Amino acid sequence: MKKNKLNYPRIVKKTLEKLANCPPTFASLFCVMFALESDFCSFDEGYFSKSLTFFQMKKLIFKASNLLRQQFSFQSGDYVALVMNNSPYFIIAMWALIICGVTPILLNNTNPRSLVDNISRLVKIQAIISDEDQALTGWNSFNLPKNLDLFEQIPDSILDQPLGEFSKYLAFTSSGTTGLPKLCIYEASHLILEVLNAKTILAKNNYILRPFKGRARTLAFLPYYHIFGLIANYFWLSIFGVEIIFLSDRRASSIFNTIRKYRVTHLFAVPLLYETAAMGILHQLEGPKERQKFEKALSFSLFVQRLNRPLGVWLAHRLFKPLYLATFGPSIKFMISGGSLIKDEDLRLFTALGLPLFNGYGSTECAITSLVLSKKIKNRTTSFLDKPLPGASYLVNEQGELLIKSPFSASKIIFSHNQLVEEINLNPEEYFNTHDMVTYKGRKLCISGRSDEVIVLDNGEKITPEYLQNNLNLPQLHRLALIYDQELILLLDEKEVNVQNYVEVIRQLEAKALLLSSLGVKKVFFTDELLKSNEIKISTHRLLLAYQNNQLKLLSIADLKAKFMQVSYDESHLSQIVLQKIEAFLNTKKPINLDTNFFYDLGLSSLNYYNLISDIFSNFLIKYNYSRLFNCPGELVVFIKENVNETLSSSK
Repeated sequence: MKKNKLNYPRIVKKTLEKLANCPPTFASLFCVMFALESDFCSFDEGYFSKSLTFFQMKKLIFKASNLLRQQFSFQSGDYVALVMNNSPYFIIAMWALIICGVTPILLNNTNPRSLVDNISRLVKIQAIISDEDQALTGWNSFNLPKNLDLFEQIPDSILDQPLGEFSKYLAFTSSGTTGLPKLCIYEASHLILEVLNAKTILAKNNYILRPFKGRARTLAFLPYYHIFGLIANYFWLSIFGVEIIFLSDRRASSIFNTIRKYRVTHLFAVPLLYETAAMGILHQLEGPKERQKFEKALSFSLFVQRLNRPLGVWLAHRLFKPLYLATFGPSIKFMISGGSLIKDEDLRLFTALGLPLFNGYGSTECAITSLVLSKKIKNRTTSFLDKPLPGASYLVNEQGELLIKSPFSASKIIFSHNQLVEEINLNPEEYFNTHDMVTYKGRKLCISGRSDEVIVLDNGEKITPEYLQNNLNLPQLHRLALIYDQELILLLDEKEVNVQNYVEVIRQLEAKALLLSSLGVKKVFFTDELLKSNEIKISTHRLLLAYQNNQLKLLSIADLKAKFMQVSYDESHLSQIVLQKIEAFLNTKKPINLDTNFFYDLGLSSLNYYNLISDIFSNFLIKYNYSRLFNCPGELVVFIKENVNETLSSSK
């Protein structure tokens, strides 16, 4: 049976009016949100897809609240840790704790044990609600998903009972990249103000209300334990009636499969996911000639969009749809990047493809303070900070750090300093130092890095990963980290290197050797641990500790070369590579096999012949002796097989 189409503008207008006319409490937000009559979420459960409505979720939340009251003797204001992956159970547990009158601490679940231990030094944690057991043994913990059968023992009449006293607070932990635990405690009234900012966002850009075939669905990618994910990807879109699609796992292939399967319309993610998508799109292009044509098509698309945006977007879809369909499918209507700095080239690529990607900014302490929602093409191809949301303001200090004054910031920050616990009460009328470094590009304010990631060299020069990345300009390598352990060390992502691009990667790095040296970089290593599978951004603190304790798997440039040269090149594999290279170089439809003569069958001139042979040998890092003449691809294959081992041994 086909589902009825939802009138999203009407839903948004109605819910925002209701919320604005209610007291700014979690009770108001809960009542307004769960009065919606539509699907709340969908997710894979085994081989089947399961959906829950707002009403069904409300019933489960009430039952979970009752169950938790039975399990624990909570007192109003107690701190209770919530350690879960994004799932319906996270939402159930969070609201159940709020209804119990306790303050949920939303904990980063990438390293729950150490984080719980650290946070417990800041505040007294009464209990832990989780979706796992082993990592949290020894704590007063309760695995909510594992105890769902207990829900059946609670009668549905629980819905008729009084709600009780809702909590006034919700606590977030810092992202964990610095290794220093920090607790940001938000009052309900501040978070409600942030939710009501949806009205301003809609006034600037109505793309957010566009459905696909009458339905709007968002992917629960951004972690709910971070304020950006909870506000943008849950609170805002839920009051719009947008259905949440939960992931079964966070592998890139699973993420994009889920987007296509469930026809996701809204994607709020970190730059890392968009980088991965961009690489997937670009990898579909074969050879330098096709890439040159693609680049010209991108420039033409942006040119037309500047003149006439609707016409330009229509043209972009006609030109590029086969490329991005394989990644996103046909349904994407609105995308936001947040959590860290996105590259201009990624913004430019997606805009040229006709995809609506916008840049957002927020911090754990100050919530979301700005979103670039302009439809103008010139504003969508550069990463910058837009004007802050109503009530907030920005200031830049003498050190180039961004200061924020915001009515929807945290009310209190608790952290550890010199083994002492300190508390700071944030005044919404005073500026807070985010320690984000900013620069001006014309009149635009741009994030340039973190002041706590600035490395001061022995000569007094300051350097950041973003500065190095911009100066190096390595097209094949999108991720890097800088660590300083008596000398400056550049770490690159081994996972970005493969059989197809390793030669170009090595060439680029060797060409940049002098520049790296002038920037103070003493060592360059590749590691497959630059970004762990459960991280959404690079932690230089973790990498430095792992490096100092010899826990990082490291490959030098020579090691990397050796690794890929050791690929077993049997003759059939080599033959396939060589023939593909010849076909790509000549761009010919003539049949080519191992016996095809370069001169009689293909009619190559001497110049084309030498260029072709040089190109093929460079792929295997073999130096070409121009005195040797090859008549056919078969002779090339034999020569390469004999000389790969020589090149390998000389590179060690």
